[in-house]
Amino acid sequence: MANIVNLDRVSKGYAAGQLLDEVSLGLDDADRVAVVGLNGAGKSTLLNLLTRTIGPDSGRVTHRREVRVTALPQALDLPPEATVRDVVVGTAWLPDGF
Repeated sequence: MANIVNLDRVSKGYAAGQLLDEVSLGLDDADRVAVVGLNGAGKSTLLNLLTRTIGPDSGRVTHRREVRVTALPQALDLPPEATVRDVVVGTAWLPDGF
C-alpha cells in the first residue's frame, strides 16, 4: 500500500537548536499515530511539517494526490460569534484558505 504522507530525510531547526535531523517517515491510510514527547522535543514541528504549515530546512514532504492533511492547533482563536456547532462540525477554527 502506498503512503498517503511521506517525509524523506527531513531536517528542521530553529535558533534554539536542531529538532529533526534527516527524519524519514511514511504513513498509510490505515495507520493511527500518536505523537508523544517532552516539551520542546519537536512534536508540533513534526505535525506542522506533515500538514505543510511549515517547510523543512532540507528533505522532502510529499502527500498522495488529492490528500489534505490538517491538525487542530494547540490553542484555538475562535470568533466570538461562533457556536458550538460551528466549532465541532463547521469551519470556525480553520485558518483562512481552507
